Amino acid sequence: MKIVILDAATVTANDISFDCFNEFGEVVAYDLTPEEKLNERISDADMVITNKCVLTATVMEQAKKLYAKTATGNEYAEFMSQNSSK
Repeated sequence: MKIVILDAATVTANDISFDCFNEFGEVVAYDLTPEEKLNERISDADMVITNKCVLTATVMEQAKKLYAKTATGNEYAEFMSQNSSK
């Protein structure tokens, strides 16, 4: 399993380790991900973890299976609402 963390720098100030995810597979953590790199970085991911990146339905279609968000907001609720029938 490939786990991609898109914006690790927004979650931790080097006081939190993502090592706990290593038991589940390969972990690739980016400090920040600009919008133009989103598709490239999640295209072969099994799980995407993000805090601040805005993941539209179009972007999420690039991810294989799973998605985790470390913060919630209106964008997330809107995305889930739009995709609840899929």
